[in-house]
Amino acid sequence: MRAVPTARSQILDGQLSSPSCERFQRSVKQRGVRLTLPSMLHHSNVDRLIAMWQAIYYNASTMNTTGVSHGTFGTKEGSTVDVDTPLKPFFDNKLNYYTSRTASRIKDFGYTYPEINDWSTSPDELAAYVTSRVNDLYGQGLDSGPRSGPRRRAKSSSQQPVAYSAEIRVERSDVPLPCTIDLRLGYHVLGRMSLLSMPTGGMSYTSVPLGEALRRLNLGDMPEDTLLPYLQQNLEVEVRKVRLPGLAIGCYGAGSGLVSFS
Repeated sequence: MRAVPTARSQILDGQLSSPSCERFQRSVKQRGVRLTLPSMLHHSNVDRLIAMWQAIYYNASTMNTTGVSHGTFGTKEGSTVDVDTPLKPFFDNKLNYYTSRTASRIKDFGYTYPEINDWSTSPDELAAYVTSRVNDLYGQGLDSGPRSGPRRRAKSSSQQPVAYSAEIRVERSDVPLPCTIDLRLGYHVLGRMSLLSMPTGGMSYTSVPLGEALRRLNLGDMPEDTLLPYLQQNLEVEVRKVRLPGLAIGCYGAGSGLVSFS
């Protein structure tokens, strides 16, 4: 593993990577939260995708699990958070803090998206319509309703290639935030992990699909018992400025366990 300065790391030097600077830019309002223009397109699309998912699965539109906060503006480190935890500092016109539950419906905030005609349909009708729009846009129109419609025929197991992915995990306090972490094989970048400036501590994870990159390098047909040791020996990470004692990489192959190395 090596950790060296890289020009590619500079991609995160804009305001989107630094919430502490981003808030001083011009802003728009969405779900009661002000968003700066550099992040508007990114957050709007994330909001749109979540809203479509909520319309389809309207009976489970929020998570009902609990977690432990790593420490944010409105939650103390180590405190328990759930769907009713106040989203400080954002509040409604009655000065009540929003929660994940009270901010879950975009209709309550007076806006929608082209795929969500939620003003004159029942929940079931809306779910069927949004599902068809999602599949028209992203799934080649396979489904006509939630969990229904024709499916692509699965290939037999003898025809399926081995699917590889790499898991990167890093302790955020070990890196100069914001930064990027490149997963490299020689001169080739197989994938990238990007970290924003907050939170400053805690573990971050990402999974990097390797299939397409390995095919481009003519490694996709290499036997699994040959490829995994090769990756273990030759995969490197490249980050900006510091060595990462808290970083580890795991590589998976179908039918095999996790191979960890650092």
